[in-house]
Amino acid sequence: MTQVGGFFWAADNSGARHLKCIQRPSGLFDVGDLLRMSVKKVARKRKYKLEKGSVVKAVVSELKLKQNRPSGTGFKSDFNTVIVLNSKGEPLGSRLVCLGPHELRRKGWPKLFGMIRKSF
Repeated sequence: MTQVGGFFWAADNSGARHLKCIQRPSGLFDVGDLLRMSVKKVARKRKYKLEKGSVVKAVVSELKLKQNRPSGTGFKSDFNTVIVLNSKGEPLGSRLVCLGPHELRRKGWPKLFGMIRKSF
């Protein structure tokens, strides 16, 4: 679990690179939770829809902190990553470059889980 104010990497090709969490309904969050993020750094290669300082919605896809499952197994990542969403709740990027935990499907994000190539 991570707190509000934490920094994240974007796990898609939406144009955002680094994001900062600015709002969450409750204090701590987990994989699959919806957050409000502020874009801190943007890719320079092409023109994207996102600009530095814009506020977007995002879903947590990976966390550095170990996540325990009811089966007794656990997983953790090297980075805190999120998937950027548009106003309708659809992914802004067309390609996701993260590992997909099954918690995304369980928490109501089956479209995101289907776009991810590697799941565990």
